[in-house]
Amino acid sequence: MWGMGSHDPCGSQVQFTTGMGAGTVQDTHGFNHAIAYFSYVSFDWDLTLCTISLSDEKHHHLLKKVSSLLSQASTHDNQTTAMSIHGSLQHVTFVYHLGHHHLPTLSFLLKFPNQHVLHHIPKVWLQLLSWWQQTLSFPNPSCSLVRLPDLNLNIWVDASMSWGISLIIGPCWAGWKLLSGWRVQGQDICWAKAVAIKLMVMWLAQCGFHHACIKIHCDNT
Repeated sequence: MWGMGSHDPCGSQVQFTTGMGAGTVQDTHGFNHAIAYFSYVSFDWDLTLCTISLSDEKHHHLLKKVSSLLSQASTHDNQTTAMSIHGSLQHVTFVYHLGHHHLPTLSFLLKFPNQHVLHHIPKVWLQLLSWWQQTLSFPNPSCSLVRLPDLNLNIWVDASMSWGISLIIGPCWAGWKLLSGWRVQGQDICWAKAVAIKLMVMWLAQCGFHHACIKIHCDNT
């Protein structure tokens, strides 16, 4: 994690990028100077606004790549193509932070030795790629380089199969009893704990918390 300077919120980003040899220009005396806007590894860096964005070329290429796979009449592909898409999506999670939770797993392909044999694409892969297609459809993707402030609200969430869902935030709490017969296919204790987290996030959003790092304590793995 990059630390932020007290006067220059992007100071560490300047040091980081210049240390890689990016974001610098050389004067007539051979000295390197940091510049405020430059392109590097398919990202456009703006150190004045403290933002990083996906270049137009990379953005359109990746959207076309994902859309092409989803539009195929046959839902089969080889390991090489799947790994290429996965690597590209993993790269752009630097801008699309939520994309970390929507990276399709390659485990079903890695067990096959031949990289060129066609394999059936799992339904979950197609669902994740559909999320990426929708997300990439929005123009001018960017994110802030400034570290968000930490808020310690003392939040705890949990769920019990025998009772229900509970939320605690500081001195306040809330609880809901699960309906009889709630345990059906796809709904187990991990699902119930995930619902507890979602309810807490909804509560935080309703209360106006935003642009901050908030820790939610739970035991859902």
